[in-house]
Amino acid sequence: MMAVYTYYGGWLYPKIFTVKHADGTRSEVGFKRTGWSTWEKEGVSRTYYSDGGLQEEMFYHDDAKHGIYRSWYENGAKMQNGVYENGRETGIWTTWNEVGQVIHEQTEGIAQ
Repeated sequence: MMAVYTYYGGWLYPKIFTVKHADGTRSEVGFKRTGWSTWEKEGVSRTYYSDGGLQEEMFYHDDAKHGIYRSWYENGAKMQNGVYENGRETGIWTTWNEVGQVIHEQTEGIAQ
């Protein structure tokens, strides 16, 4: 699978790397420099459907998922919402079907 990588940002950080996948989808991930040649995920990460619609959005802090997580169906309807805390699912996670009906709701423990 061929991918094209581009980035935006200054020499040190932050940088946004964009990956265009062969199937037409696109991903964007923020990174920060943690050493001369080491990087950690930081900030927002988004994945898009081939038509440009938003598929998934999540946030990172110090290379761990941290903050709001959201995903959507290709028709633009919400698929799932939840929150990560230091890489672990926490709070209420809700999943909808493609017509907007809640099909699953689960409460996750607070990360220690």
